[in-house]
Amino acid sequence: MEKKDNSVASRQLPMGFDVSGKATQRTTNRKRGENALSVIDTQVDLLGHLDLCRAEVARRLDQTRRSTLGQFLTPAPVARLMASMFDVATTEDQINLLDPGAGIGTLFTACVEKYCMREPRPKTISVTAYEIEPLFLEYLEDTVELCKSVCDKHGIEFYAEVLPEDFVTSAASMLDRNLLSPPLKRFTHVILNPPYHKIQTNSRTRKILRGSGIETSNIYSAFLALTSMLLVGIVQMVSITP
Repeated sequence: MEKKDNSVASRQLPMGFDVSGKATQRTTNRKRGENALSVIDTQVDLLGHLDLCRAEVARRLDQTRRSTLGQFLTPAPVARLMASMFDVATTEDQINLLDPGAGIGTLFTACVEKYCMREPRPKTISVTAYEIEPLFLEYLEDTVELCKSVCDKHGIEFYAEVLPEDFVTSAASMLDRNLLSPPLKRFTHVILNPPYHKIQTNSRTRKILRGSGIETSNIYSAFLALTSMLLVGIVQMVSITP
């Protein structure tokens, strides 16, 4: 779970990309993807692989920035526990999953793992993942490719949209519903490990939240409020909260 603001990004963020077959733009020129895909070919545990990535990211991440932005990546056992809390007793053909602070993708990967193991399996899993930390985005693209590979092998159509945008700003804009608002996205499932830090009274984030009728001094509760507004139908949300 991991969050940040646009002002502190140290390099230009990539455009969003989707996996409905082919990424519209690669996030970096790293060759990590080839090695990551070999993990699937040899049937190595997906979440175990991501936990190794998590340790690598922790070494690379600026610790001051991590503390300021409340960035805490979710360990694989916790992600698997959270995914297990979704009720899959009823058949769901379409899973529309939101991960509003995706990090390197551990949480939505745990959900993919869960739904690939169940019977009957859903026909489609669609993931919308928000992440603005450039370092996390490097790994997140590979995670999406891995999930697609796993779903292909289990006969599930997998779609993913990774948005290098601030979730609070994006969600509030969608919910504003004026003529300039982007299309409103709706979800059946949400899984999140929100960031944890205070919101200053006169900050831009606080003003955006007030515009959506949300008054809070901590970013984690803002994430919870906004995600709840984006759910539709018979829905489920699993979150780490204090």
